[in-house]
Amino acid sequence: MMSQLVQYLLAYRKSGGGRIARMGIAQTTVPIFPAGLTVIFDLFPAGRAYANLYFWHRASPAVVPGVFNWTTAQEGMEVLVGIVRDMILAEGHEIWLEVTQAQPIRTIITNTSNLNQFMETVDMFLIIDTEEDMKEVRRVINSWGHTLSLEALIAGGDQWQQ
Repeated sequence: MMSQLVQYLLAYRKSGGGRIARMGIAQTTVPIFPAGLTVIFDLFPAGRAYANLYFWHRASPAVVPGVFNWTTAQEGMEVLVGIVRDMILAEGHEIWLEVTQAQPIRTIITNTSNLNQFMETVDMFLIIDTEEDMKEVRRVINSWGHTLSLEALIAGGDQWQQ
């Protein structure tokens, strides 16, 4: 569920002290989602945070597969589109979505069933406090493959890995 990159970012220290990111989790539960209903909502960073960096999403195993259409869009572009199926229910999936006040994400969920349904999702994300911190997070993400290779080399690895 939590990749090495996420663990690294959670442990990463800023030059001025303190961590560059904190862990966030959001659980959305709709006990009775009416048949045929479409729900649209926008996600913004909470409080005074500059950004949330979503990295993992999962629907509850109690959700009936195949009855919810799901679309997530940012700045008019559809990022995730599909039908909630078994894999997302059982294991979840990794995503990388940067959400800011200026760039929220819009989620559209439709119950395509003729019956009321239960819907529950869990999202995990990093909370980034400032724009400068987000720039540093982007730098770390962009250099991540090289960082792993360099750490292996420093640790005594005899091959440069890509």
